Amino acid sequence: MKDIFSDNLHEKAQELKRLGKLYKSKSLSLVGKVTVIKTLMIPKLIHILSVIPSEEKAIYNTEKLILDFLWDGKPPKISYNQLSETYEHGSLKLTSVKTLVKALRISWIKRLITSDGLWQSLANNFMPVENTSLLWGLNPESFLVSSKNMKNKFCQEVVTAWGEYKIAIEHTGSFLGYTFLFFSTYVHNRNILYRETDFISHNCTRISDLL
Repeated sequence: MKDIFSDNLHEKAQELKRLGKLYKSKSLSLVGKVTVIKTLMIPKLIHILSVIPSEEKAIYNTEKLILDFLWDGKPPKISYNQLSETYEHGSLKLTSVKTLVKALRISWIKRLITSDGLWQSLANNFMPVENTSLLWGLNPESFLVSSKNMKNKFCQEVVTAWGEYKIAIEHTGSFLGYTFLFFSTYVHNRNILYRETDFISHNCTRISDLL
């Protein structure tokens, strides 16, 4: 699977190089080059990044190729991470390929929840808990622990990306109330855990429902 991702991304990398050569002669400013990257280069990667398990080295090489275009093949004056910061932080909001992969993984969650087809049933078979309707409300620690032993790498990336996202927003104040009661490391009350069916039948599934 790693070779499939690398091979497909390599083909797209050649397209990015051709685009880079095309715009290299136009003497673009740094802002102009970032616009080319975000509007013409990155969209070419969306499909592959959306449907094939990722490979870290291939993503690194893709970001390196983007930096080569940005700095005309010279050593970068500003790191990729710094360029990816927001305008408010004085940066150019360059699309991070690593972050894009995680966002695309998270986008699959809505499809899994709202779709009802054979592919969804197949994907659910790879999930770490039986009741997948409750899966996405787990607290981050439960997510990351659950994802470690998953056999399907793509589904594992979906679960891991969601867990990492939830960790990032954990301190916003409203996070804890939206955590599901069951399969959560936050809830240890056996009177609740042993009556899962009763609670769900009364639409009491989150910590905030107890308040």
